[in-house]
Amino acid sequence: MKVLHITRTLPQEMLGPMYLSRAVKDAGHEMRAICLPDVRWLAKIREYQPDVITWSLMTGNHRPIFDVNRFLKSKFQFFSLMGGPHVTFVPESAREKGVDALCIGEGEEAIVELLNTLAKKGDWKQIRNLAWADADGTIHKNPVRPLVRDLDSLGLPDRSVIYDAQPLYKTSPQKTNGDCTEFRRPIPGTARVQVVYRCPQPN
Repeated sequence: MKVLHITRTLPQEMLGPMYLSRAVKDAGHEMRAICLPDVRWLAKIREYQPDVITWSLMTGNHRPIFDVNRFLKSKFQFFSLMGGPHVTFVPESAREKGVDALCIGEGEEAIVELLNTLAKKGDWKQIRNLAWADADGTIHKNPVRPLVRDLDSLGLPDRSVIYDAQPLYKTSPQKTNGDCTEFRRPIPGTARVQVVYRCPQPN
């Protein structure tokens, strides 16, 4: 199965799709990305012919993504999978035209199970972490699988999926800061471990 992740070019590395790509490729599937703006984005989709297109939504960028997804649905045949914080907390997004399914919470295991199921033309509607809407608007939300505590088990993020789509990420300088910001309170359904960002060098 061929997966395509579409995203904007952002000022930071996008670890989410990198971890998804690692899981997808380790399971024997393919994954590429398109970083917008890209003047050849439609041509690239036509050439690649993805089976699944994935998106990561935050509240605020969700409406343009729904619009672009709906446009692509009028041009190509693919399974549309929406993930990210917005759909995790707003499962009503499943009612949007052109959305096949939402991924609630973390997606590394769910997307692999989805791809394996689609490859066999099986019933994907029982896969944990997925939500979808019937034609009458009824939303079905499957149970969410336990969070992955051992992040090392996911493997290293596949940076090539983003670097190939946007070479600027390979050459852009990184800026670090000396202060230390700690995030100790997990967000239900998304945060998996306590994380310390920008920790100063030990004395």
